[in-house]
Amino acid sequence: MRKRIIALSFLVCAVLCWNTNPGYAFKTDFHGHLQTNYVLRDTNGFQNKFMDDVVCSQWLTELKFDVTVRPEDMSWGNIKLHKFFFTYRGAYDAVFDVTDRWDNVRDKSPDDWELGKDDLKVENDLREAFIDFVSEFGGQQSVVVRLGRQIVQWGEADGFNVVNQVNPQDNSNKMFFEKPEDIATPLWMLRADYTTGMIGPFDSIDLQLVVIPDIRPHQYAPLTDHGSDPYDHNNAPYAFGFKQIKDWGIPCLTEFAQTAGGGALTQLVSGTEDGLSVADGSNLMYNIYPTLAPAGQAVADMVAADPYFFQDPANAQYVLPYLLKDGGLTSEPMIALKEEGPDSHIDNLEYGGKIRFGYRGSELCFYYLRSYQDDPSIDLSRGLTEHALFFQHPKQHMYGFSLNTYLASFNAVIRAEGNYINKMGVADMEGGNHDFSEKFFGTLSEALILADDVTGPIDTLAAIGGPSGLSREAYIQTIEGMIGFDIGLDPYDHPKGYEMYNVSQWLVGFDKSVWLRWLNSHNMINTSFQAYWKHIHDWDNDPVLRPWDAGDIYRLTTFIYTDFLSGKIHPELFVMYDTKDAWMTNLSIKFTKDGQWFFKWGVMAFWGDQPEGNGRIENQYSMNTTNPFMKPANLTKVSEMSFMVGYNW
Repeated sequence: MRKRIIALSFLVCAVLCWNTNPGYAFKTDFHGHLQTNYVLRDTNGFQNKFMDDVVCSQWLTELKFDVTVRPEDMSWGNIKLHKFFFTYRGAYDAVFDVTDRWDNVRDKSPDDWELGKDDLKVENDLREAFIDFVSEFGGQQSVVVRLGRQIVQWGEADGFNVVNQVNPQDNSNKMFFEKPEDIATPLWMLRADYTTGMIGPFDSIDLQLVVIPDIRPHQYAPLTDHGSDPYDHNNAPYAFGFKQIKDWGIPCLTEFAQTAGGGALTQLVSGTEDGLSVADGSNLMYNIYPTLAPAGQAVADMVAADPYFFQDPANAQYVLPYLLKDGGLTSEPMIALKEEGPDSHIDNLEYGGKIRFGYRGSELCFYYLRSYQDDPSIDLSRGLTEHALFFQHPKQHMYGFSLNTYLASFNAVIRAEGNYINKMGVADMEGGNHDFSEKFFGTLSEALILADDVTGPIDTLAAIGGPSGLSREAYIQTIEGMIGFDIGLDPYDHPKGYEMYNVSQWLVGFDKSVWLRWLNSHNMINTSFQAYWKHIHDWDNDPVLRPWDAGDIYRLTTFIYTDFLSGKIHPELFVMYDTKDAWMTNLSIKFTKDGQWFFKWGVMAFWGDQPEGNGRIENQYSMNTTNPFMKPANLTKVSEMSFMVGYNW
């Protein structure tokens, strides 16, 4: 990244110096802010008891500014250098200095996508840096070419990324429903905009193209590398979701540990926190490695007491831990979560565009984007062979539209947008010719059971009442028959953990300003309402095999704001309701005396029924509930109060 910034700086200098003239003048704009935000989190949730379990989750001091340089007359024929723009953001989070709650956040990974504690503590980021070249012709027509690191915003939605998918989000130190430009990840790209001016019945027809060699995923906060206690919650302050996956396991594998296929393992370690499955069925993925060896040793003790132990069919389920009793899988303390995506180079280009039609105060846009999925699809197929679950980002095609029109008779604005994604990776443990848990454990290589250089005859099983003189193939087949599934499955039959589905999203918005004199006699109350629907095509809900997604999600939002005392006091209220009876609320009040110094107070909370039960199969894995704001993270226990002070210029 540093090399890119240096290269861009040299390019800017070359452009500014080439064909220079002492008479050239530059217009410069400089804007920015310095602010500090102190956040207290109620880890029990406001709905349970207000601020009864409080921890500091952020104390972030941020400097952000942008510079725009416009040469008055720097051109080459019909091509004009219109402007040079860059935005810088630097920040320091003192939360790591004032509390030890987050001490075990991991250090930075060699993979640039996997952040560490230092990335959260200090930010030093040239967020945007680009040059605009303009060519005007034909009276009203123009072409603008923008080259550099930039953010492109598409669509009309507030808070929902329906067609706004060019730049992935960065939630490493912020929640969602922040300002879009603050949580967008800037990308290096080429952007070209063509404007026709008035043509036929249209006020204008505009075409935009983007070409993106800079491939980045949705950025999440880092987790901990500390594996001795999965319930210590020593992760980054804004690490949600994947932390809970590590704590509570994956339902279909939890089921395996509680049924005949793995019940013996559960019995061997019953009631222990370090077991394959503790009493509530949780923690399967987190502690599978350190469990197999002691479980296997327990089986070895049984075999020592009874050489014909495995002749009893009821004991066949003990074969796998017995074979691994010498520690074949115990070298790693936990299963890691790792990013695995396409590299940033010319062969992996993302590209797309939009066409906009303007007609009498209305806008209609159509979009296309060929990209890699921002949100990860979790690949489980190497969980037992490479000690990790991998976040993959399959290719996808997004087709969309957006509409914005003003209704004079209602003095209101109607907004709408929708998309169709072909295709998206969604968590799905079903499919193939084997039960998922069999396929997962089937990823064990044959070498773990039998060394590659052993061909036969093999007499190992004779000691426990089995046949002797077996060839390598017969030995493996015998083992597979005893444990009930294939060892070393064909790679194409391995479980992925996700399947590709077509997904569509739709949103309708209504914006209107109204007079409520009893509430505000000097300014109107601005309101914005949205209805959102997400649909996964050909989807069957299943709390075990498809634990974290629903076939249909319906959400309604309301946003209300106004100004008091000539803009000195600015309150905002945002409410989101999920039709499965869950709520998210965000209230803030901002005060400024002169538009420069400002103070802001805010509260944010999630509301809904708490998950009940112990996470076992008989009560549908209620610890892995599919209710909104609880899958896989229970956000109803994440409520925050923030205090901000800052200065604008």
